Amino acid sequence: MIREDRLVLSRQPHAVDLGSPRAREHTRDDSTHYYGGRIDAVWFRRRSGVTVACIGTLWDFQDQRPADAA
Repeated sequence: MIREDRLVLSRQPHAVDLGSPRAREHTRDDSTHYYGGRIDAVWFRRRSGVTVACIGTLWDFQDQRPADAA
């Protein structure tokens, strides 16, 4: 875990729920496999000059099955 003393939006601060990772196997046309992973998260951004918290899902595609949330 990386903790910050103050909110600096240029560092794209976010927090993830380490108990929520989900991975799904997909097959390409050439019969190779890849994995789509999702994890629940919250992140901060500025909207019209106001800092807001957003909740949602972060996702990624990888060639190997993710071992864990990290």
